[in-house]
Amino acid sequence: TVTTQLYMEKAQPSTTEDGVEIAEFDWYDYVDDAPTDLKYSVLWSSVPGSAVEIHGFAWGTDAITTFDPPLAVTDSDDKMLNGDAVTSTSTGSDGVTYTVTGTLVEAVPECPTTWISSWTDCIHYNIDDGGVGLPFAGDYTLEVDYGPAYFQLTGDPAQWTLLRYDYAASE
Repeated sequence: TVTTQLYMEKAQPSTTEDGVEIAEFDWYDYVDDAPTDLKYSVLWSSVPGSAVEIHGFAWGTDAITTFDPPLAVTDSDDKMLNGDAVTSTSTGSDGVTYTVTGTLVEAVPECPTTWISSWTDCIHYNIDDGGVGLPFAGDYTLEVDYGPAYFQLTGDPAQWTLLRYDYAASE
């Protein structure tokens, strides 16, 4: 039984830095079919042939902590195999040094969701922050063309599952 829901929204517009689009994803509590309190935000970039990178994060309405350089959570050539890991360290704009390790745990033959039952090209990926509790650390099951089917952030009592998805080609 679902007792709580999350709502994720891609903030508009995205920003561009050194020719790379950086997307801000904002996560809200979702009550009575409406987003309510902002829980956290994460700045991501993903460019084919480059590492997936995290550029920053924020808790609630706090100022965004940015990373310079961004934290890479995949390798830079899109060639990771089961068990491959990438460790990245960066100092945040808050003066704290952060280290994360991204690991391709395994290929998954399918990752059906409540919304789509036919996803068949999936991977299980882990982002480990060494116990810091960052809002992007945890286990993800991703459909390689579309993104997260389910995830469980470190410290969450259960896995979040995609219930529905709204997408426009311009996004």
